[in-house]
Amino acid sequence: MFFNKNIIINNIFLLLIVQIKNSIIKAFKIQFFLILKAFYIPHFYFLYHIL
Repeated sequence: MFFNKNIIINNIFLLLIVQIKNSIIKAFKIQFFLILKAFYIPHFYFLYHIL
């Protein structure tokens, strides 16, 4: 019984770690795209107005 409990607890921890990793990666990707947008869009407008 104790052994089974340990396995279940370990599985829950693994699932939590995987979920946290995925959410961090997702959040990082979103941040990255927002930063890219914030960085590039003004440059494109600037170039567009020059040309």
